[in-house]
Amino acid sequence: MTDTRTIPVDKAGQLDFFETRINAWSANAAAIGLLETQTTELSTLISTARSSYDTAQAAKQALKGLIELQDANLASMTQFGSQLVQTIRAFAVQTGDPQVYATAEIEPRKEPTPIPPFPASNLSYELTTSGALRITWDGRLSTGTSYILERALFDAQGQPGPFESIAFVDQLSYIDETIPAGTVSVLYQVKGLKGEATTQPTAPIFVRFAPGNQISGGQQTEAA
Repeated sequence: MTDTRTIPVDKAGQLDFFETRINAWSANAAAIGLLETQTTELSTLISTARSSYDTAQAAKQALKGLIELQDANLASMTQFGSQLVQTIRAFAVQTGDPQVYATAEIEPRKEPTPIPPFPASNLSYELTTSGALRITWDGRLSTGTSYILERALFDAQGQPGPFESIAFVDQLSYIDETIPAGTVSVLYQVKGLKGEATTQPTAPIFVRFAPGNQISGGQQTEAA
């Protein structure tokens, strides 16, 4: 068992410990309770260990240099090869020939998947001091989403007409000042829009007006 309280635990420290003591031990073997054969054997072991240690250290340094050379060569290869891949892809685009990719055994460049529009939710309304209707909803503008506000008016028989787009907005609210006079009830819904893609509309909200286009009761309900 190694006496770790006296002998270092690292390899270089262990070599140094015995190398600096072997001469004194050999010269004073009997005075310190050792046999001459023991100090002779230790001296041989020290020499063998030193030789192995130095060889291993040299190998480590050589390996480090080889790894650094390997990494530099791989980086040079990859950088230049990447330029050639770009040239092949550019040639395939220029010629319009997809066979170029198959011949070169590389994949066509994959276009990033577009981020879809973010849907609206929690549609609500309030009457402004001017008598207009302010429609609000939850959404996310940071994705490049804008929103389409759609409205359906009820006819005199109490039947809703088709939804029509009344505003395209880059915010999460809209003040509707275009409600026709005499309108009794109206439905609103909102869709997310990005490019040509749209989301499913929100559940509609139903607004009933008293005479003069004032909201009657102020209650929000979803249409059945």
